[in-house]
Amino acid sequence: MNPAITWLSELLGINYATKRFVPVIEIQRRNIRFKSAPMPATDPRIERIARRVKWWEPAEETLSDQDDFLCRVMNFGTWNDIEYVDAVYGEEAFRRALDHCRPGVIDRRSWHYWHIRLGVGAVPPMPQRTFA
Repeated sequence: MNPAITWLSELLGINYATKRFVPVIEIQRRNIRFKSAPMPATDPRIERIARRVKWWEPAEETLSDQDDFLCRVMNFGTWNDIEYVDAVYGEEAFRRALDHCRPGVIDRRSWHYWHIRLGVGAVPPMPQRTFA
């Protein structure tokens, strides 16, 4: 684990014993990005979905960033995948993932569909990559 995250989690008193829906702060160069804590990969069906939506990484690594995993399920998942993941994580987690979606993870069609399906309101512009 990143030493900065370890230090900050100890400072804030975050408990990693549960590893489920605990806010964690990830520090990347100059910006701070909030992400969810990893959900343990104990469900074989969730592991299969994680391997399918992000095939170049192990399932544990894919599940370590819940928002990214949910965005990829919204983009690449089958209807059965989406129903199952929704039952496990809930709609609120999908809304939060959509709010924190990184550029290039979800396509335009899925972006519009999920904003309408989740009742988020007006569809905002898609996340854009910036080069500094």
